[in-house]
Amino acid sequence: MKNKSGFWAWCMIDFANSLLYTNLILYLPLWLTIESNISDFYFNLFFIGSTVLALILAPLLGVNGDKNNRRLLYLKSLNYIVLILGLAIAIIGLLTSAQFWAYVCGILFMLLNTSYLLSLQFYDSMLPDLQSSDKLAKGSAIGFSMGWVGAIIGVLVVMPIASLGITESRLYALLFAAVIGAIVLIPSLSKLKPRYIANKDIIIKPKSSSFKVFLRLISKKSIFLFLIAYFIFMDSILTIQSNLSIYVERVFGLGDTLKGFLAIIIIVVGVVGALSTMNIKKSRSVYRWILVLVIISSFFIIFSSLANQQNVTIVLLIISFLLFGAIISLSRTYFSKISDVQYRSTSFSWYSIAQKSSSLIGPLIWGGLIAGSYSYPSALLVMGFLMLISVFPLIMAKKRLGS
Repeated sequence: MKNKSGFWAWCMIDFANSLLYTNLILYLPLWLTIESNISDFYFNLFFIGSTVLALILAPLLGVNGDKNNRRLLYLKSLNYIVLILGLAIAIIGLLTSAQFWAYVCGILFMLLNTSYLLSLQFYDSMLPDLQSSDKLAKGSAIGFSMGWVGAIIGVLVVMPIASLGITESRLYALLFAAVIGAIVLIPSLSKLKPRYIANKDIIIKPKSSSFKVFLRLISKKSIFLFLIAYFIFMDSILTIQSNLSIYVERVFGLGDTLKGFLAIIIIVVGVVGALSTMNIKKSRSVYRWILVLVIISSFFIIFSSLANQQNVTIVLLIISFLLFGAIISLSRTYFSKISDVQYRSTSFSWYSIAQKSSSLIGPLIWGGLIAGSYSYPSALLVMGFLMLISVFPLIMAKKRLGS
């Protein structure tokens, strides 16, 4: 381990972010779509808007972070923005009642999600600086596990507030989650010092544009094809994740308490999935496992959408999230191995856009199907096939693995 103290500070950042973000995804969609009567289509448009903004800004910030060694500065600034916007959403929702302000909160969430996505490129790019090459899989698995643990604790702590039964209970839950997230995140950010970041030299030429650096990045076909596949299967995974609370309430009528317990179970199996990858070290082995798990996950999603019984559907979804945990952890490990150190922030700018964004295609399809009076299981079925599509660029990337 390169620096134990810096590594655990890095892990706690994901712990705090997951604590806040999981509650945000659990309760904000319900408040917007059910209590504020904003359509599912508009809710997914907020995700799409954040992805578009991240697509525009991430390469610019990535190149600047690489050229001027500002990764830590950007990581801290973007996380503070997330905290401020999270508090603002909860406070505005509690103090107002008109639907106009619900749309304002939706826009603030779009900006929050943009900041969160942008912060991930700098967060993920620090892993190789804090862990040696042969321990990247272990470090990635521990980092993801700490994030999931933060999510579990966040859901458990906030659940009693969300279950109060009053009209504003979901907003109070968001406010409480933002406050707890701030208490954990601010000290963690302060403990991550510049000395933990190994790459202090300006390797990219000062006049290099974001576009030229991106062209250099995609000239390595294995990176380019993997990014395409990653963007597609994460699109499916995170569209399911962001709409899961709405899905189980609309289809099965689950209350907030049961949805909270389901979220905890999903988080736990995600941790198990991530930790199961700790001993996979070689790039080719990591790649093969990603390919196999994506294929299996696709069919589990498809089968869960076709199941007519509540218990069967939920069990299949839980198994899917077990596989998702392994896929996400292995993907970061693999990308850390194949990305060039001098373009680390820039490389991870594209990787991180897909990592926790509900992207573009998935939310647009999901929201469009629901707006077009198609059933929620139909939308889930399409997500399964969308994930299956990512297998093709993954197979193509195999041929370029050694290039």
